[in-house]
Amino acid sequence: MSAFPMGIEHVVFFAVLGVLLLGWMTSILLYMKNLNTLKTKYPKLFESLGRPHIFSTNKASNLKVRQFFRDGAYRKLNDPDLEKQINLQKTFNMLFFIFISVFVVLLFLGRIFL
Repeated sequence: MSAFPMGIEHVVFFAVLGVLLLGWMTSILLYMKNLNTLKTKYPKLFESLGRPHIFSTNKASNLKVRQFFRDGAYRKLNDPDLEKQINLQKTFNMLFFIFISVFVVLLFLGRIFL
């Protein structure tokens, strides 16, 4: 039994899957843009973070970059453009996480009560 009309479940599923894929790609692109800005504007800082890249397997470098973004150390650079970019990425990731969480909860509740 479904809350949707017969046959529409697949459309909803693939629409949500498309939104998830688009959100994931957007998150990666925002992260790449932030790393590229750090690389071009602040090469010494980029080096001190371990020359991070998008699909890095260097855990120490990944941890340094996450701490740099999370702790707000980028604000000390007094670069409003970089600050705006990183805040955009953080806000997008938070909203994307909320979207995924709501979707999973609704999917779970739909399976229980229908």
